[in-house]
Amino acid sequence: MGFPLFGLIPLLLLGGGIYLVLRAFGDRDGSRRQDRINPERAAPETRGRSAAPEVYRLAQRHAGVLNVSNVVLEFGIDPHEAEKLLDGLTDGQRVVMDVGTDGLVRYVFRELVANGQ
Repeated sequence: MGFPLFGLIPLLLLGGGIYLVLRAFGDRDGSRRQDRINPERAAPETRGRSAAPEVYRLAQRHAGVLNVSNVVLEFGIDPHEAEKLLDGLTDGQRVVMDVGTDGLVRYVFRELVANGQ
């Protein structure tokens, strides 16, 4: 009678180990840990709104000039996502991409710079 219970112990240990591994690496499903911790700092597109107003507010706080790192740090998103977001706002009129002599890529929000924001 004790034998079937003895056989369950390795299965329970194996199941617990699998659970811990899945929990540790569970973010591979595309969800961001940052979204679960603080939804207010989540990437704008994850909250069902356009990202543009939030990126413009960020640009306003940075004197009208952003780089990919600013967006990554503010929204907690991948650098490729941040670059894609900024590239999507670049229209050659209000937002332009500028590569400085130092080789750094900057996104200049011309209206905000012109207003002295």
